[in-house]
Amino acid sequence: MGNIRKRFSCIFLVIMLVCLTACNKGEAGNNSGNAGEKGSEGVNAGNISEDNTNNTANVAYTPIKMSDDFKADKEELALYESLFSSDSKIKVTVDISDEELRKIQEDYDRYSSKGSKSPIYRKCNMTFEINGEKYTIEEVGVRMKGNTSRTDFYNENSMSVYALIHFRFSFTQTFDNEEYYGEDAKVWTSEEERQARKDRTFATLEGIEMKWNHDLDSTYTREIYAYEMYRDMGVLAPNCVLSQLVVSGESYGVYKIYEPVDKVFIKRYFDKQDRDGDLYKCTWGSGPANYTNASNTVGIKDEDKKKFYTYDLKTNKKTSTYESIKNLISVINKSGVTKEELEAVVDIDNWLRFEAVSYFLGMPDDLRNNYNNHYVYFRSSDNKAVFIAYDCEICMGINSWNPTGEYMTKSDPYSSKAYGANGNQENKLIVKTITNSGFYKDEYTKILDAVAQSKWMDYSNFAERYRKNYVHYAGRVGVDIELKNMKKQWLTMSEDDTFEEDGNIGQIGNMTVKDFMSKILENYNSAN
Repeated sequence: MGNIRKRFSCIFLVIMLVCLTACNKGEAGNNSGNAGEKGSEGVNAGNISEDNTNNTANVAYTPIKMSDDFKADKEELALYESLFSSDSKIKVTVDISDEELRKIQEDYDRYSSKGSKSPIYRKCNMTFEINGEKYTIEEVGVRMKGNTSRTDFYNENSMSVYALIHFRFSFTQTFDNEEYYGEDAKVWTSEEERQARKDRTFATLEGIEMKWNHDLDSTYTREIYAYEMYRDMGVLAPNCVLSQLVVSGESYGVYKIYEPVDKVFIKRYFDKQDRDGDLYKCTWGSGPANYTNASNTVGIKDEDKKKFYTYDLKTNKKTSTYESIKNLISVINKSGVTKEELEAVVDIDNWLRFEAVSYFLGMPDDLRNNYNNHYVYFRSSDNKAVFIAYDCEICMGINSWNPTGEYMTKSDPYSSKAYGANGNQENKLIVKTITNSGFYKDEYTKILDAVAQSKWMDYSNFAERYRKNYVHYAGRVGVDIELKNMKKQWLTMSEDDTFEEDGNIGQIGNMTVKDFMSKILENYNSAN
């Protein structure tokens, strides 16, 4: 693991294997939100069939599990499991100089003035403390992350930070691009040393993302719960946990750590024969991600040339012809398209589960409601589209955006409206599959019923998940830095399991999780 200093306790493999076997036989899926579980089918696990493990409302499904042939160092795999365990207590310390912070601010200024976003990584050292064990990584790349959340944050005169920002950390940066670093570009002593850096991982990851509580969720748990819900219901989604973040000796409060959706993610969850496909990040880039047009919306972003695409290719950048996504869009929009034609280009089981879970999370800024915030991957064995959940911050009663009133609890699961976009549904895949006139309304309804009756819509399950976070982090949410134009009391964590404070802190006005679950279930039952 390169410059990573490791301290592992002895692992009794035989005992672990016995315990894991017993758990799999006894309660398959009970801990399915945790990282590192292994199964025999990769992402194909989760198809509706008699072989799957969980069975609610006559719909069987298998939680997402790691592919058996994902190759990684055993110690790193164990560390990955610890990092993304809901039982772990985590602290991340970033040692970065004022000079590097100043450069991040300058990068932001330079690129934002051109209507773009800086791709340049600056240098820092990182230490992960996981349940008391420390792991240090030297010379890590760090840059600002986000879209509308990007902002000025550093005062050069006082050499102080005055605003919280999201971060992207890279363990593989070589810092030798002269276009970015000029005379400060790193000179490697050998190509072998440089390649070792490009191959460096921590906990099997090439990097991580960290975001502050931008949507002011006083539970700090909604988005984490959403990803666990997706994964348990058989839909791919990144792992996500909380951590205290300390930068240059100052606490930035509690941030979320995200598993990136990248080539490592694909290798982790897809079997070998399915790993060579195209992965696209789908957001508002050159237009909405409504799958109606492939012209000028598909490509590889280039921040320096201010090129951004709705469907931004993340893998196979040197070889892809974009044929998979162009064909998908063509078929979806074909006049008189048949079920068989749709099934040839879309993993329908994945799609129905993806949309069913999304409905019960009440997200106005997702694929269905605002043509935004997801990934699509094309399996290399059959070239079918698999949808991956991403950026679920505005969910379960968060008030950052409330287009329908009552925090999306009034939305119709079969509607032909795009609530966030405030118009008729433009995505023909949604219209043709899950609306009242859709091919798969009955199948979709069965999955909706399964989600409605699952533990994930039981408030006590959310409260239990929240209490773990509260115990670990309630005393760490405060920040040491003097925030500009932001009230420190917004960075709080409610002690009350009903989270009544959500409606009383500043101007947040979030619906409580308990009320959200009650109202959306009531609305769903009335729609059926």
